[in-house]
Amino acid sequence: MAQRIETINFKKIFTALKKQNAFDTTTEFSNRLGVSSQNISNIINGPGNVSFKILQGLFRAFPKINHAYLHTGREPMFFDEPGGNISTYEKAPQIITATVSSDGEEMAVYVPTKAYAGYLKGYGDPEFLGSLPAVRIPFFNIPSMRLFEVGGDSMEPTVFEKDILFCQQVLNPADIRNGRMYVVVTKHDGIVVKRLMKHRGEDNVNLYSDNKYYEPYSLGLGEIMELWYVRRRLTGQVPSPDTMEDRIYELEKLVYDLQKRLNINPGKGTL
Repeated sequence: MAQRIETINFKKIFTALKKQNAFDTTTEFSNRLGVSSQNISNIINGPGNVSFKILQGLFRAFPKINHAYLHTGREPMFFDEPGGNISTYEKAPQIITATVSSDGEEMAVYVPTKAYAGYLKGYGDPEFLGSLPAVRIPFFNIPSMRLFEVGGDSMEPTVFEKDILFCQQVLNPADIRNGRMYVVVTKHDGIVVKRLMKHRGEDNVNLYSDNKYYEPYSLGLGEIMELWYVRRRLTGQVPSPDTMEDRIYELEKLVYDLQKRLNINPGKGTL
């Protein structure tokens, strides 16, 4: 079984913390994370992968760890290192909050539109997240995945109301990919689905709708509580007719209208 990038970087963090004398033994380290030393040994010395329970314990025990490093390997490893003063969302949760099944596997939390109001208050509260529906999604290897139901029509015709978006958490604004779709959890605008555009060095992000009826607007990073990159979608919409058929229909309609204007009997083709 291949080890994920989070596991590879976890092992590097473990080694760095040990060199800093942050703990004396593997048993002490595992106790601080709230897991068994056998689990940690299986990861450090064997083929095991980190679970979300282990990651939760890691960030809780060592809050100076840079989340972005764990998921991408991008330096710095710790926030107190040179260059470690990374801009992040104001009051963003410092612990990845996930729902875990009895066998230690992560469950994807589903946030329906009717739970949006409660989510804005309890997005970092494990007890609240535990009250939301959670499902296991096979064949999807998306770390810290969360599902959001779409509300409104601002992103039509790309996504529709009631569609379900499969999202991955973004912990650093530097990781925003311009032009891509995100679920943005905001302080005052609620939960919105938009395409984002962020220019280097700026402390705000521009939000765009695919539905041109809605005007784009700008939002300061301090207004963002959580950010989720849309990776997949589940839709109940039936695709519209083929574009070529639409064009033929429009052409036939145009010919019919011209014939009527010229007093030609439609279908005869003569004056």
